Parts: sequence; C-alpha cells; structure tokens
Amino acid sequence: MNQTSIEQRLGSFEKKTQRLRWLCCFQAFILAVIGLSATLSRRVEAQNSPRVLRTHGVVIEDDQGRARLILGAPLPEVQGRKRRGSLTNSIVFLDEQGNDRLTLGEGPNPQAEGKILHRIATFFGVLIHDDKGNERGGYGWLSNGRAVLTLDRPGLDAWAAVVDDKTGFAGMRVEYAPDIANDKTGIEIGTQGKRALFRFMDTKEKERAVFRLDDSGVPSFQLSDEMGRSTQNLIRPN
Repeated sequence: MNQTSIEQRLGSFEKKTQRLRWLCCFQAFILAVIGLSATLSRRVEAQNSPRVLRTHGVVIEDDQGRARLILGAPLPEVQGRKRRGSLTNSIVFLDEQGNDRLTLGEGPNPQAEGKILHRIATFFGVLIHDDKGNERGGYGWLSNGRAVLTLDRPGLDAWAAVVDDKTGFAGMRVEYAPDIANDKTGIEIGTQGKRALFRFMDTKEKERAVFRLDDSGVPSFQLSDEMGRSTQNLIRPN
C-alpha cells in the first residue's frame, strides 16, 4: 500500500469521525430538549387553550440571575429574597439586594425597622416598602371591615384615610412622629352618621380643640385644657 492510499484512507476516516461527532452533539441536544420539555410539562398545564397557563409559582430574574419579581399562590421560597416565610398569595417586586419593594395582592404581616409585626386583619391591596423592606404605606381592604389608604413613617403610621363599615366613620388621621408621641393621633377629620368633626389632640391624645356639627347640624368649637376638661365654646348658640 503506497503513501497516497494511506493518506486518502486517513482523510476519509477523519471526515467520518467529524460527521459522527456532529451526530452525537445533535442527539445530545435533542435529549436535552426532551428532558426540559418533560420537566416543564410537570409544572405547567394548559387546559382547552394555549393561552391558559396553569402553575403554582413564577420567578422572573434579571440578567445577573437575581430574583426581581415573584408570583405565587402562595409565593415560592426564593433564594436571594431577604424576607423569609412570607408566602402570601401575591406578586412581589424585589430590588437588587433582595428587599421587598412592592406587594400586590394578599399583604404579609408588616415589617417595621426590620421586625415583623402582627396585622390586625387579613389585607388585600397594594403595599409599598422602603429600601430595607419595611412597610411604608398602602391601599387596600382589611377583613375587619375597613378600606384604608396609609403612609407610614419608619416604624409607625403617619397618615391614614379610613372608611370603617362597622363604626360608620369615614375620614383621616395624622399621627405624631414616634420620637414626639409614640402611636398618638394629632389631628382627626371625619364624619360619622349625621355628625362631622375636626379635632386637635395633644401628644397625650387629649382633645384640645374640637370643631363639630352635632346630629342636628348645630356647630360648636370647644377648647379643652391639658386634662381634657372643657374650658370654652367659641361658637355660642343663639
């Protein structure tokens, strides 16, 4: 066998080896696609229409692989989200550090200055959070019969508009800062039944000045001392 014949056979063998290599790669790709399709088919089911997607949770990541939007019923546990155990039926938007920044749907118990507090009733609506994941306001419905719109200071309520089905009160309250008077209302404006009022309270939540209309529509502007005792009515009845 001459040198030329050997070289021709080696060339032919290399070509066959190259084709075999590409065939193996293609088969591996097909197997990977089939395996991925089988995995997804166990998580997502379509019913009657390709436009209906059924699943328990969705996580959307940014280009760095960080979870930035989580949707679930309830929310799935996601690595990188700082808040743990808050698995409500909702959509949560996260910042780059994994802090909750916006919640749509069922609200979790509020986080204030890093601590988890107890919400007085189940909440559905919109919640906003600061850059550390602390709740700073929201709009929604509480299962105890209140529609609320709130803005919070760090750790405490600051301003709230409330419609209370049980008491009939509709109005707003403005709170003192926590370092001035912890959890104390300074101004309250609202209506309840036939009555309307606008009252000012001191840092001990004692009424100091109240402008109101009674059930008969008669106005009064009552001043009180620091003990809450009435001192003067600036509007005298005829």
